[in-house]
Amino acid sequence: MAAVVECARWCTEEIRALINIWGNLDVQQKFDGTVRDSEVYKNISEELKKLGYARTVPQIRSKVKQLKRDYRLQKDKLNLSGSAGAIKFKFFLEMDRILSSKDTTCPSEILETEISGFNLSSK
Repeated sequence: MAAVVECARWCTEEIRALINIWGNLDVQQKFDGTVRDSEVYKNISEELKKLGYARTVPQIRSKVKQLKRDYRLQKDKLNLSGSAGAIKFKFFLEMDRILSSKDTTCPSEILETEISGFNLSSK
């Protein structure tokens, strides 16, 4: 076990460790299958501690929320400017690997959603 380091600011290696743990498919499935995610964040905290980083559940939740927000802002800028825009978000590629697969929506779901608001039998 690595020596546990506590500091106010997140260092790059610590953020990458968080992204790797949080982005794990098993962890993502646990988030998808639960309303109360505190236990999942607690497990992430324990995994970070094994790597030598001491973070509380609120700190981790806040950092993940910030990373997701920063990712979406960068993604929106890229969509507006096209592929010519520079990627300024340091962890964009790591976050894109995780979140781009979650952003895909099945076309049949869109069709069902669009049709559900209309009464098709009243013509």
